[in-house]
Amino acid sequence: MFFTTERHAFETDGKHLWVTPPGSDRIDRIKVTRYLGDRSVRQGYPRELIRPEPMTEGWARSAAVFWLDWSVTADAAAFPSVHLDHFVRKLELETVPAAAAHMG
Repeated sequence: MFFTTERHAFETDGKHLWVTPPGSDRIDRIKVTRYLGDRSVRQGYPRELIRPEPMTEGWARSAAVFWLDWSVTADAAAFPSVHLDHFVRKLELETVPAAAAHMG
């Protein structure tokens, strides 16, 4: 699912809701949702952004609206953004040594 709200591009694969702010590349998108068991949830991440199972389109759209307002607050600043590129770099680091081991 993909939709735009206030020039922010939101998308989900059904597991997480991601946002690409205006002027950003898709690889720089930010993870909006968290799982109930995530450390950030225990530290006060908003319940409105804890993803339900299953995630519905209506929930994703309301979470997006909530995130747009919340993301500019001091409360949001307490939670470092989780970017997709973090996951890509981690995957690359795990893949490169494994591939090198198979070549040797």
